[in-house]
Amino acid sequence: MASVAKPGCQEKCGNITVPYPFGLDYPDCYRDGYDLTCNHTFNPPKLFISTGNLEILEISPSLTQLRIYGFMGNSCYDRSGSETESWYSWVDLDDLPYTFSDTHNRFTTIGCDTLSEITGSEGRNFTSGCSMACSDKESVINGSCTGIGCCQTSIPKGFKNFNVNVWSYENHTRVWNFNPCSYAFLVDYDWYRFSVEDLSHFYERYGDSLPLVLDWAIENETCETVSRIYPSYACGKNSDCYNSPNGLGYLCNCSQGYQGNPYLEDGCQGNLLDLSSTYMNALQKFDYIYTVVV
Repeated sequence: MASVAKPGCQEKCGNITVPYPFGLDYPDCYRDGYDLTCNHTFNPPKLFISTGNLEILEISPSLTQLRIYGFMGNSCYDRSGSETESWYSWVDLDDLPYTFSDTHNRFTTIGCDTLSEITGSEGRNFTSGCSMACSDKESVINGSCTGIGCCQTSIPKGFKNFNVNVWSYENHTRVWNFNPCSYAFLVDYDWYRFSVEDLSHFYERYGDSLPLVLDWAIENETCETVSRIYPSYACGKNSDCYNSPNGLGYLCNCSQGYQGNPYLEDGCQGNLLDLSSTYMNALQKFDYIYTVVV
């Protein structure tokens, strides 16, 4: 199987494959802005965006998305209503070729005495949130995030930074016996399924980080404005350019009949010659049959 990294460059970090334009260690191994770090102090090693603390869980085989760990915001209280813990969550992708996927992520809030807010910026400014109150555990439905114990809202496309804050109306004093904390986070919609147990044991089940999805593209250009003759053109031979659906820029895909990594110069390989031979052989057989019948 052909390598998906540039020649001489590391292709794996732990169990994660690192395809070009992403790369490790040396500037020649990655496109500008797509540098990653493989931290070998973990066993197995963990992959991070650039030199930051955003851990990568997966680079999609289609080379259009990353799955990373994001952080949650929370506020917790004791029985008397005194706050025992409070965290706000933020992720900053400024100066990086990524944005938060509007199709795969949802802003999610957990709690029965809860007010939450997400504020996005850099590319698109917006504020959204949830407000919930429920008096007992029995009124909450497993798997349902429609506003009773769990709320989910869509996010717009095209923003690079967000902050999450979460508060309580009455410091959970009326619901403390089954819900001492409120939580809010951006999460991969396909990954998270709400359980009533999350009202009391969310942290024990998930910790302080949950997966979310990033879209990426070759930024600041479109297929209409970029040319194959440009030194910065990202698509290799036997590949096609298409504009990214998130509006960031453009992406590359191997042309029909080819497969591989379209961002490598010779990354798209195919069997068009073999297919042509097969087609010609089929025509010759058909011609022979036609001649005999006639």
